[in-house]
Amino acid sequence: SLVQDRRIFEVTYYRNYYNNFIGNLRVIKPRTSPSVDLARAAEQANSPGSSEIFFVTANAEDQIVTQGLELLYDISGTSGVNFAVNATFANIIQSSNDPLVPGFNTPPFKFNVRLGHRKISRNFGAEFTWRSRTEFEWQSAFVDGTVDGFSTFDIQMSFRMPAINSLFRLGGTNLHNIGQYNSFGGPEINAFYYLSFTYDPFQSR
Repeated sequence: SLVQDRRIFEVTYYRNYYNNFIGNLRVIKPRTSPSVDLARAAEQANSPGSSEIFFVTANAEDQIVTQGLELLYDISGTSGVNFAVNATFANIIQSSNDPLVPGFNTPPFKFNVRLGHRKISRNFGAEFTWRSRTEFEWQSAFVDGTVDGFSTFDIQMSFRMPAINSLFRLGGTNLHNIGQYNSFGGPEINAFYYLSFTYDPFQSR
């Protein structure tokens, strides 16, 4: 809903039902044939160092359900203040008897909070953002593992110079340079700092 042309409030819930969901099956091949030595083959199957793992594309045996919830509140004040909160939840529901590896690879919770003011003074504005994500289990044919959660802070400051029709922006994302990953075994994401200058001859003084 939009309230007073300044406030937005949204609640979104979804639930999806999948039959024959496509994923991977882990097939473990021990080095000793079970027909030769069943006990040794079983021991090797439980030891990564003495067995091999193959991934085979397959369909889920039972129905799989995914669901999620998103909350959004955004307000823009007449004085120039902007405040927004966004939170999301997502998960997958799978029968414990189904051997399929679905590879959902989505964090259960994500949060964003933004606070800014476009004119703290006549020619100065700033925006501050806090982002957070919880840990989740990564599943793939390449590797499995836990992707850690993180919380980061972003800031942007803007300085208008009407005398020369220009705007400076100074800011950074992930100010504390917290190493983060979006996939297990993927590249590490660190801080990003920037300074920009914009000249607009048509800018209103």
